[in-house]
Parts: sequence; structure tokens; C-alpha cells
Amino acid sequence: MVQLKHDPYGDFQCTHIKGVPVYLNNQMAGSEGWVAIRILLRVGARHDPDHQLGLAHFFEHLPFDGCEGYPDFTTIRRVKEDLLIDTLNASTSFDRTSFGGTVLASRLNQAGDFFSNFVVRPNLNPTEVARERRVIVNEMWQKFNSPANAKHIRRVRKELFGDHPLGRAASPFGWPDTIKDIGVDDLRYFHKKYYHRGNLSLVMVGGGIPEIELVTVATTIISEFPKSGEVIEHPSRPSFGLYLSPRAIRSRPASWALSAVNKP
Repeated sequence: MVQLKHDPYGDFQCTHIKGVPVYLNNQMAGSEGWVAIRILLRVGARHDPDHQLGLAHFFEHLPFDGCEGYPDFTTIRRVKEDLLIDTLNASTSFDRTSFGGTVLASRLNQAGDFFSNFVVRPNLNPTEVARERRVIVNEMWQKFNSPANAKHIRRVRKELFGDHPLGRAASPFGWPDTIKDIGVDDLRYFHKKYYHRGNLSLVMVGGGIPEIELVTVATTIISEFPKSGEVIEHPSRPSFGLYLSPRAIRSRPASWALSAVNKP
């Protein structure tokens, strides 16, 4: 077990289980009797195929519609409210995807079993995939307001970041036209390619929980992930030119308070 340097919380320990980094803190003040679990995968929107921007975020929605042992949305919802005290959540950024929740220490093993299936064995039911696509597209239009605004944002993003992956989309959602044809096979391929131990990290935080209990459950979760797949390296830093043209700045002066942006 290695003590982390410059840790603002002071008590995190880092160990490796089956090659996966695991960050543990079993002395977090104020969390006695509880354990927070975070499963982190080093894959996000920057790893979406060019013609399927939004794929990583799309996949993140689907375990909530059912997985092995927990067959549908209603069952998952019951687990969220009962076992995980309404804390089950997930998020996708450009660089990573996370799943997690908080559980009573007395039910930690049960939570380990749930997460092993939730992230590793989602059902990916075609009906639910179609429904989630509609949900995501509706969320997008709430964000973009209109096709004209979406087109403007798309152009500005490209001019800001150029050919860097961050220039392809304004958020991990992608664009309405890039998720419309994403199907079950695409989601299965993406999951198989990236959801494995080489891209996995685990964080477990609790108060007064024996370390061996945290390690045991971490081992249970990690053991269910495939051993290998495509390993993602740390992302490159975008190189700003400045890519944003004067015309783009003039078109939205109130939205782009840009000062000097230099190349690194």
C-alpha cells in the first residue's frame, strides 16, 4: 500500500489489485458506517468515432435500463432507492466515464455484486436503446435551442480546437445527427473495446471500515472486468492557435469574452 503524496484529504492509500489502481480511504471523518464506491473508466467523448460522436455518453445511460441479475429499469430503480440510498449515478466527460453510489457498510458485499453486473453486463435491449436515443436527442435540443444555434456552436468549437478531438463536439452528448444511427452492435463493440481492467480505476471511501473489507469488495468488482482490450493513453493537450476567427467572435460577442490564448 502506497501513501499518496500531496493528498488534500490526507488518508487515501493507493494499491493495485489485478493490475488495477484502487484508491482507499477507510478513515473519512463523517462517513462512519457508509462506503462510497466510484468505478472510473479512462474512456470518454474524445474516444467516440468521428461518425458516432456521443457514443460514450449514450452507453453510460444504458446500464440503468437493466443488467444481468437486475433485468429492467424498475429493478435498477429499486436497487438505487433501497441498497444505494438513492445515490446511484453515472457521468461521462471527454476523458472518462464514472459509475458509483453510496451504501451502508453492512451491505457492502451486496453493492459489490450489483456493480459487477451493472457496469460489466448491461442488457443493451434494442427497445431501451431506441428510447434512450430519444431522451438524449431531447436533452440536446434543450441545450442547443435551435438547429441554427447548434450549427454555430459546432463551427465555433471547430475553430477553437482545430483537429484536436475536443473540436468535434461541444459536450459528450455529441450531435443529433451523430447519434441517430448508433445501434446495439455499436454499443456492444464500444463496451468490449474499452471496458476492461487496463482502463479501470476504483475509489472506495468509508469511515471506520476495515481495510480488508474494502479490498475484498474491490477485488470482486475488478475480477468481473475483462483482462484486456484497447488501453487508452493520457490525452494530448489541445494546441490553441488562436483558431477562433474574427467573424466567429463578432457573431457572438456576448458569449465569447476571449483574452489572449497562447500556444503551450
